[in-house]
Amino acid sequence: MRAADGLRVVRPGAGANPLRAGRELLLTFAFRCNFACQFCYVEDGLGGRFRGVTLDEARHLLADPRLTDGVTRIVLSGGEVTLDRDLPRFAELARAVPSVEHVRIQTNASRLADPDLIARLRDAGVDEYFVSLHGADAATCDAITGVAGSFAMIEAGLAALATADATVVTNTVVCAANLPQLPAIVELAARHRARGAELWGYVPRVDAADDRRLLVRVTDAAPLVQRAVAAGLTRGLAMTVKYFPRCLLGDFADVHSDAQPRLVIDDAFWQDYPSYGCWYHGVCAAAQVADGCSGLSDAYVRRFGWEEHAVRPFVDDDSAAPTPPIAAYHDWSDRPAVVAPTDPRPIDLAALGLAIDTQLAGFRLRSATSIGDGARLAWVDADGAVAIDVHPRASGRDGFARTASLVLAHPVLPAARLVPVRPLLDEVAQAVRARDDGDLAARLFAPAPTPPKVPLVTAPPSVARFVRHAEQLIAAGLLAATELEPSVVVGAPTAVRWLVNPAVAGPGRDRGAIAADLLRALGAETLAIAASRWLAAPDRIAFVAGAGDGDAAPRAKLYLALASSADRAAAHALLGGPAPSATVTMLAADAIDDRIVAHKHYAPIEGAAARAAFDGGLIALVEARGLLLGELALLRADRFVDGVAIDAALHVDVSRFPQLELGPAWARASGDPDAAARIVASGRATRILSETAGTRDGRHVYLGGR
Repeated sequence: MRAADGLRVVRPGAGANPLRAGRELLLTFAFRCNFACQFCYVEDGLGGRFRGVTLDEARHLLADPRLTDGVTRIVLSGGEVTLDRDLPRFAELARAVPSVEHVRIQTNASRLADPDLIARLRDAGVDEYFVSLHGADAATCDAITGVAGSFAMIEAGLAALATADATVVTNTVVCAANLPQLPAIVELAARHRARGAELWGYVPRVDAADDRRLLVRVTDAAPLVQRAVAAGLTRGLAMTVKYFPRCLLGDFADVHSDAQPRLVIDDAFWQDYPSYGCWYHGVCAAAQVADGCSGLSDAYVRRFGWEEHAVRPFVDDDSAAPTPPIAAYHDWSDRPAVVAPTDPRPIDLAALGLAIDTQLAGFRLRSATSIGDGARLAWVDADGAVAIDVHPRASGRDGFARTASLVLAHPVLPAARLVPVRPLLDEVAQAVRARDDGDLAARLFAPAPTPPKVPLVTAPPSVARFVRHAEQLIAAGLLAATELEPSVVVGAPTAVRWLVNPAVAGPGRDRGAIAADLLRALGAETLAIAASRWLAAPDRIAFVAGAGDGDAAPRAKLYLALASSADRAAAHALLGGPAPSATVTMLAADAIDDRIVAHKHYAPIEGAAARAAFDGGLIALVEARGLLLGELALLRADRFVDGVAIDAALHVDVSRFPQLELGPAWARASGDPDAAARIVASGRATRILSETAGTRDGRHVYLGGR
């Protein structure tokens, strides 16, 4: 797309590369449908134009680790995929990917009233359904789908899915035809026991001119979108809003996410992919994060304009910057979900011939920040802000000007705004061109130095011996660096714990001897003997740990993983304490000066039970970041002293979501910003968060190894 006056503009990549790293992969086939929704482009825009992925192609694609590495959910989409007789076979291929935990189909549910079909899909590996629900009554729904009786068919499918206890998330396109019904649509989804609901702003595709007048002003839609989100949250649904201005969501801005999965589709699909922009793109913090707010579609702007008096930028300041979360279904494992709008890498403005508060063509340079492989210069005048991006020419980007080693570009601007902005563009280009002798890009964008790692805490001498011994084992190749894991006791700056997992077999590794030696470094002979005996069996797992706080005597810890009733009996015989129940999956003992002083029983706990038993804020924290309790591994740990239950702790495994930086967040929420800073500086990913019921003292952040 070109802006007026012949200027080229940067359009960010739409994610066309299927190798883009992420947790979710969308595989497309079956570009046909039994509905004809007014706003959909499947039949007219995809069917007949693009070739879907064949079964054989899917088999080869999903066997390629370059595509599937890190993928935990595969979405099968079309078209209406239930019309394809090979859908179960696609599902089987998806489920066979080793890292995949969920297989989802995108469907209108019209054929799912058949319990036999649901059973066949379940047997093939489908465990999630992303159901299109665009109306709250038959008149509205049937008018949108173009099929009489479609509403009854969808409701029958949703009822059957609820009976089968399937995981359902609904999808609603926000358009003029259903706008008044948005809250009722979400209520309907809740009545059919959906787990979540997504509201997507309508973007014309085939009907690019919006001749059907389905676009609706965002200012008219905002109150109803907010009411729908409130209705969903009240009913316990996980809510997500996409392709709608984040700034118009009010108190519900945190449910916004424009993140998308990596997508396998014909490359020609991207040639007419809709473009987006925002009047305040250059200064809005929510627009400068990965998969943040996209703004308004070009089709919307052509019809309604830029809404510059309605939308407003999120401005970064010294307090809490806006933090668009990544929804539970759309997050990436290889990068932070939130990228700070002000990158700490400095920009050498003098090298560009500029400085903060430089005045050019009536504009003042307000800020310079790093973005990806380049820099963004934010200029302001009385009418607003303009962003000018500077990238290396090697990036391949288009721009309005090129110098010896740089390319300069700007986001989409309305034609009227280009008139006063054009002199600024010319003067900036002239200033930079005069300074660029061919190596300016290399000087500007040298890699930022890696910040030094800092210790989480200074270990007491007794625990330091434990750590040194573990590091000697690592140096000898008998432990991996990833198997030595620290944890932070929130609110206790001198406390430290180190966990070692010696259970992995390997050449020259005597697992029992390794565990026993580590425990003996803590003076825990009783636990050392127990660990050695336990790990004599090749299929058993144990962990050992050392904990200390200041001058207090160190605690030695031994955790035995239980896979069967025989394991429970054997572990109880070794460690003593109360007999573990049939649900216990790990038995642990703490020892001081070789005397066992406490036992712990770990057992899985369901989300509802965890919510009822633990109200110290941990559950609220993870849910506020867009995670569902049903997607997390939860453990309840009951602690016993002299056979009497003393307290219980909740452990939440968040290791699959390192980009959410939940460890520092839990430390800050617990009133310990110093611990949060140390966790960030350590460079370690968070594995487990825990809290003890009824107290603010028993809070921990368990981190990964190096």
